[in-house]
Amino acid sequence: MKNRLLFLGGTLLVVVMVLAALVWDAAQKEVVFLCPNFQPGVTEQSVIRQLETANLSRFKLVNDSISRRIIFDSAYNFGLYKCIVELNQEHQVTRAHLE
Repeated sequence: MKNRLLFLGGTLLVVVMVLAALVWDAAQKEVVFLCPNFQPGVTEQSVIRQLETANLSRFKLVNDSISRRIIFDSAYNFGLYKCIVELNQEHQVTRAHLE
């Protein structure tokens, strides 16, 4: 009985770890694949429209006194992969890069 419980617990742990790895990978790919779409001249509205299609990621608009940026990352991989989209005063992309 004890061996059976250990086996089931071990199997469940492996399944959970595999699923977590798959979600991590999918979240990372979402950020990495969408970031190159944001070439200079693309409008902020177009960027936001594309980012809203992401299922495993999030974005936020950051305004400070000097610049305007969109930060796109995923909570599923603790924000380790980020796409920073820099915008000019006309709300167009000037640069997008991965961090």
